[in-house]
Amino acid sequence: MEPNSTDPLREQLAIMRNSLLDEKMLDIHFRLLETLELENKEKPNFVEDTMNMYFESSAEKIAIFEDALENPPSDFSDLKRHIYQFKGSSGSVGAIKVMNEVVRLIECIDKGDIEGAKIVVQHIKKERDTLEGRLEPYFQVSFRSNYQKSIFDSLY
Repeated sequence: MEPNSTDPLREQLAIMRNSLLDEKMLDIHFRLLETLELENKEKPNFVEDTMNMYFESSAEKIAIFEDALENPPSDFSDLKRHIYQFKGSSGSVGAIKVMNEVVRLIECIDKGDIEGAKIVVQHIKKERDTLEGRLEPYFQVSFRSNYQKSIFDSLY
């Protein structure tokens, strides 16, 4: 069977992706990453690798936020630098729900609402973990689809 738009794995991927987009967990930036992957045949796991780097660095950033909020500094400039970096990386991969929570964190920090900021950090962690959990099966299906396509391509 030639892989095409009626390929069951490709259809499953589309359904999974559309669900993440419809639920506003991801936005168009994620689709742009997928487009970059399609254009670069030498990096077939570009999106997965990018998202894995995002999840690793975001876990580090969240730990920084938690530590800083347990012992609030007199000057929040270093913390805000980390927050803005995290906001940028979340936006660049399309993690829109995470990014929206990061915006809320910035608002809390700007108001000096440390307790509110601690709560928002927990929301950030939840949204990040949820997204990671939802993308894991997506990447498994993507791997199977790419593997199936590579087998087919090697036959012809």
